[in-house]
Amino acid sequence: MTQHGWDVTAIDFVPRAIAKAKAKAAAAKASPRLILGDVTRLEELGVGDGYSLVFDLGCLHAIPQPRRDAYVEGVNKATVRGADFLIWAFHTKLNLVTNARLTQEEVEERFGPAWDIVRAWAGEQPDRFPARWYHLKRR
Repeated sequence: MTQHGWDVTAIDFVPRAIAKAKAKAAAAKASPRLILGDVTRLEELGVGDGYSLVFDLGCLHAIPQPRRDAYVEGVNKATVRGADFLIWAFHTKLNLVTNARLTQEEVEERFGPAWDIVRAWAGEQPDRFPARWYHLKRR
């Protein structure tokens, strides 16, 4: 995205993921802002505001329930009116190892006051890999 003019900030709490992203960015001669940290603490990470696009690839569904409101609050503070928010998440619990799960009802409940769901749809291979996409628009 940086190669196409986007000002990109990416956050992960796994050091190895950030290291790999840095290596890929360097190889592509790209310069995203890469932050090692907890997405439920966006303000503490100095993320700032003014974002018109947020992309969540398997993050929210893995955040423990008690921390999800902090994530929503951070996203709300970081985005501008009219922003787009794309979420990819498991919508059913996969196994006993992970509790990763996000239902459309939860998306509506948590984001409803500030966002509209534009579209929700199943990911590829929904029988084998029960994931959904959500496109939200900031009010």
